[in-house]
Amino acid sequence: MHLPNEVLLDVLKHLRNADLKQVRFVSKLWSLCAAEYLFDKLYISPHKINIEVFQCVTQHPTLRHCVKQLAYDGLGFSAETTQIDHFVNLCSHTYATVRWRSGSPDPQVKEFIEYCRSKPSRGPREIWEAGEERFRDFDFVKEGYRNWRELATYQHDCMESKIFGQILKAGLQNLDRLNSAKLQASMDWAVSLQLPRHRLGSPLVRAWNPLHAPPQCWYWGDPRFQKGCSSGYLEFWTFTVALSTTEKHIRTFKLESGVAPVAFDVKHIAAERKLLHGIEAFSGLQELKLTLAGYDDEPCPGRYDNLDGLRLLLDYMKQLRRFEIYLPGDYENNPPGPFFEYEQISPEDGRWPDLTTFIVRNFAIGTRETVDLLMTRMPSLRHLRFENIELLDGTWESVIEVMKYGTDLSSFEVD
Repeated sequence: MHLPNEVLLDVLKHLRNADLKQVRFVSKLWSLCAAEYLFDKLYISPHKINIEVFQCVTQHPTLRHCVKQLAYDGLGFSAETTQIDHFVNLCSHTYATVRWRSGSPDPQVKEFIEYCRSKPSRGPREIWEAGEERFRDFDFVKEGYRNWRELATYQHDCMESKIFGQILKAGLQNLDRLNSAKLQASMDWAVSLQLPRHRLGSPLVRAWNPLHAPPQCWYWGDPRFQKGCSSGYLEFWTFTVALSTTEKHIRTFKLESGVAPVAFDVKHIAAERKLLHGIEAFSGLQELKLTLAGYDDEPCPGRYDNLDGLRLLLDYMKQLRRFEIYLPGDYENNPPGPFFEYEQISPEDGRWPDLTTFIVRNFAIGTRETVDLLMTRMPSLRHLRFENIELLDGTWESVIEVMKYGTDLSSFEVD
């Protein structure tokens, strides 16, 4: 039976990846059509397995034309992590996920999991102190730390030698249908315990051994508590510079994990002309999701004082149609209040004539600025969501009353 390509593509888009892989064995045509969905998203990071898959796809004469979204996996491995640190991380991971763990035929694994399960009221440091002599020489523990050290060394050498940047740029030049990019540094612990074929994420995540301590997410705070963790600064600008120098004008960019606001501090980014690369890479965006990290352990408003780089980038994004920005809150107060005020984020003369959806979290703004923002600077706005917003003066009733007659909003939510 012959199906038009359009019909076949419409049918195949409803299949799971596992089924699409089977479909590729039917015929050359079906294989090409299935590839449209199997390879529409590609991952990259300075880790061997992710680089190998990235190069295989970007150098393939057919598959490289299927990629529409590139995701930078920001999970990392610090060379500063000691064997004790690694074991504490493993204990914390096991302790937090023990309810998802099933029995194991391996007596060492079974003993370790049962030990963690029996200590519900004790934190990871106590688990380590009590289990040091008992578990540190178990095979899976030693193997996990050895694997961590190898990954940390490869990641460090790859970034220091600038080989990763070269690989990323070479691959980007071959992705002629790329229109979306995502930057994230998170690993769902529940997902990581599933069989590899059921996991989502980069090849590194899908192949991860759940009996090994998970990779590090981004962290912005006292380095004594998270040794060698990235704040997201290097990953964000490595990705941004690569997009700029290869002239990849994407339409959607999502920063899913919180990057340290220092990434937009002009004192740090001006010297290497990073800001110009940011303007080149993002000025044509139509959709933007931006998440900023808070300084962990204590609120430090002074750390957010210089965000001129962010304001300048937003000023050049005139074509935005959807904008989501999630800002860190001030957790010194109860309930938490916002750190960021309108002037810190919004460009002085910023205007987004095509913006239809705006979502913002942890924000402080006056009544006059609210009306100006929504009616003058975002004249096409249809969907608005405020999460944990502090109105610095006036009342929400007065704002809503003005918006009833001055905007064409289809939905307005305030949490």
